[in-house]
Amino acid sequence: MAGTLSGGSEATAEFARRYGKPFLHLAHGERPRHPETLRDFAFDEGIKRLNIAGPRASTEPEVGEFVRSVLEAAFFPAER
Repeated sequence: MAGTLSGGSEATAEFARRYGKPFLHLAHGERPRHPETLRDFAFDEGIKRLNIAGPRASTEPEVGEFVRSVLEAAFFPAER
């Protein structure tokens, strides 16, 4: 897992580890294949409910668009 987690994102990762839940960290600008990575992760882990944690838009204004674009490309590719 590349990138540095802090605040609520770091806490979410720690809770996932503590309770044996699957966890995936996707950092903006890191890898171009995020939608495929997320889709494969959700399928492989049998994910039914997805918790998304990340920085506040006040500190990383582009985070909302990043999350939206990854989710749409991963789970609704025909609608793009």
